[in-house]
Amino acid sequence: MAKKSKSVNKKLKIKAKDKIKNIKLPKLKKINLKKIKIGTGKTIIIAAVLVVVTFLTTIGYLLYGAHNQSPFLKRVVAVAPYPAAFVDGSYISAYSYLDHIDIIKSYYQEIEGTDFNSEEGKDILTNIKSEVMNRLIEDALIKKEAARRDISISQDEFNESFDQLVTSSGGQEEFMSVLNKYYGMTVDKFKDKIYKPTVLRQKLTENINSDEAVAEAAKKKADEVYGKVTAEGADFAELAKTYSEDPGSAANGGDLGYFAKGTMVAEFEEVAFKLKEGQISKPVKTIYGYHIIKLVDKDGDKIKASHILISVQDFNEWLANKKEELENKKILWIFPGIWQLISTE
Repeated sequence: MAKKSKSVNKKLKIKAKDKIKNIKLPKLKKINLKKIKIGTGKTIIIAAVLVVVTFLTTIGYLLYGAHNQSPFLKRVVAVAPYPAAFVDGSYISAYSYLDHIDIIKSYYQEIEGTDFNSEEGKDILTNIKSEVMNRLIEDALIKKEAARRDISISQDEFNESFDQLVTSSGGQEEFMSVLNKYYGMTVDKFKDKIYKPTVLRQKLTENINSDEAVAEAAKKKADEVYGKVTAEGADFAELAKTYSEDPGSAANGGDLGYFAKGTMVAEFEEVAFKLKEGQISKPVKTIYGYHIIKLVDKDGDKIKASHILISVQDFNEWLANKKEELENKKILWIFPGIWQLISTE
């Protein structure tokens, strides 16, 4: 019985194998791997684009809508060219705007100990934002007008002016220390961001203020004020408060404090350093107008002086008129000539 059972099992196994061989499996469709790769690649690209667009849109909202000015946002706009404003077709970058604010904030924090989270600090920050935006707009207008008048700064001219500034500030080491400690700036950054626009402004001011008729009117007024300050019993400080057009010193009676050579413009210093204590100069012409200078004290290589400035208003008038003109101008019938995108509130 055992032998017979083995024989039956063997036959059954053979028949099962034959059945399996005869089973026809369905044909599988050929998979096109190239198509899968292409489809996956497109999906990745679309997803990446959506991520980038979402990110850039979020940054735009933070910058223009939420008025966010965090260090992270500043790092982003240093790479992505978001605009802070457009000025007669010129572009002011958001990074430049935020960077200038940080420079001034650094000064207030180091010198004044300002807490920008306090109510007073918030008011100060609002003023800083407004002043920075206004200055950058003016710099853009000045740069464009200087180019139109073919006014430029040679490298030798710039280096000479900068060297005078460094010398008057106590030398290279002291100058670099002050920049780094109080403003968080390198010398190269100071030259590019601050000093070049300042020198260009001075050159354009001199060019515009060379108008003979305007200068003659200022000279006449300066002569009249000189007659008043040299009259017997005249109080120079009180007359400075009344007549001086220097917003930085008029309220203090024209007091300029102590300064060394290289601090003021050359024409001013040439006269001021030759005066005797208590002596008052005749009107001295500079790019800013006419100065009546009084020497108050001498201390080594420094002097203390006061002045009354009768400014030649032509440059200031040109700048004010230009800004008003652009504010009323429409580019492509839609955009204002000065289009400020970031709120300074």
